[in-house]
Amino acid sequence: MDWNVFSRVLGVEVRFIDKGIYESRTVLLQRIKGQLEIKESREYQGNLVQVLERIPKQYPIALSVGGKGVVHKNTTGGTGLSNLQQFQIAFPAISEKEFYVQVFSEPSCGLISIARKVLLDDLLLKMKGSGLQVLSVNLGGIVTSHLWGHLKEDNHSISLDGHIITFDDSRQFTSYHYQGNLGMETSTDFKNEIGRPFELVAYASALQLLLQDDVERIEAQIDGAAKDYSGFVENAKLKTSAMFFLVFLFILLLGSYLFYTDYNLANAGLTQRAGNLIANQQERDQLLRSVGEHERFLAEVGWNGGYNYGLMMDEIGKSKPRQIWLTSLAFNDEKYIQTAGGANSSNVIIQGMTTNLVSVNNWIYLLKEIKWITAVRLLHYSENPQDENYLFSILIQYGNVTKTGI
Repeated sequence: MDWNVFSRVLGVEVRFIDKGIYESRTVLLQRIKGQLEIKESREYQGNLVQVLERIPKQYPIALSVGGKGVVHKNTTGGTGLSNLQQFQIAFPAISEKEFYVQVFSEPSCGLISIARKVLLDDLLLKMKGSGLQVLSVNLGGIVTSHLWGHLKEDNHSISLDGHIITFDDSRQFTSYHYQGNLGMETSTDFKNEIGRPFELVAYASALQLLLQDDVERIEAQIDGAAKDYSGFVENAKLKTSAMFFLVFLFILLLGSYLFYTDYNLANAGLTQRAGNLIANQQERDQLLRSVGEHERFLAEVGWNGGYNYGLMMDEIGKSKPRQIWLTSLAFNDEKYIQTAGGANSSNVIIQGMTTNLVSVNNWIYLLKEIKWITAVRLLHYSENPQDENYLFSILIQYGNVTKTGI
């Protein structure tokens, strides 16, 4: 993107041919990535209204005025003098208040060009009324000095559609004359880039406005055009600043959107996880309530995890040695249920007597071989001095599904 103040400039040369008759030449010069290119060129002759209608209105204009009503005078030795002093020397009999003045200075020679303010003000007013934006005004064809290095001279002179510039042997400027349309052509080193000879004044006018920061502009000091130029430049800078701001704002909004999108996705993931956890917790609580209700129901009906009390007592009794007498047998003592790790491990508490402790140890071994028993432990034993035997208590744990297969 080209951020220069001027990317396209319309160079316009208007000549006063005769009373009410004008001639115009326009060149649209465009700069793209540092390269200059002529987009289009036109020429037309007619009254002022007809001429102005043919000029494109959407581009800033660098105007060159020539023909009748514009006077040029070559000067020498003007170095060090102000523009006003050079004007007074060149035209001592007239007042500068009635004229617009353009000064072109070279080391040894120069050119003073003047045009009546009434003439130019009327032209500029009508151009502005037609919607044309004139930002620069120069007089005659001396503005082509920016192109002299690309033009071939003939007998120390260059003729550009009636504009005649002469040089000395060292190719230093000596004089300028306007003799109307002579129909003479001057070759250029870069015809495709600079244009045809009758386009060169309009081309040079557009060029110096397009490169306004890089070349010394040759133009008449007209307050209205200077004011319009300053306003255009300020407006262009404001638009450029606004564009940069909008680009920055867009990047900021894009970054915010991407950040928000990422944050929103992360938040959605966390919300989903939280929802899953809540759902799982609710399912777990519901399952625990259901299990609790079923356990209470099974306890009420004496389910005992599917173990038959009679079968269990029968197998315990069959394995008991003769030297042992049982005094009590109790199922699911709460004290030992908690110790065993909860409802998944039920128990049987056996109390009895024996005359031989070895038989108790043997019985514990036999009990461990029973399929539904998961663990057997001797809780305590003591000697009974009255009967000369021993009292003991045994804890049997059962309910291991892995071992029992139930």
